Amino acid sequence: ADALVRDGEGWSVFVIRSGRARLTRIEIGGGGGEYRAVRSGLSIGDRVILFPGDAFADGDSVTPQRSASGRLR
Repeated sequence: ADALVRDGEGWSVFVIRSGRARLTRIEIGGGGGEYRAVRSGLSIGDRVILFPGDAFADGDSVTPQRSASGRLR
């Protein structure tokens, strides 16, 4: 749910592809307050930007960072 961006009457997420934020339309299903089921639009292994707010636009350059635990963020 933290990656969802309202896109017209539907939903999208920013997927990182080749160092760029790509606005990607998705279809969501049910879920709880903390998550949503993605029915289509993403593939296993796709990396999405959490809490994008108004900071990102399609095609913006992004550089993933490693957290203190060593995980990419």
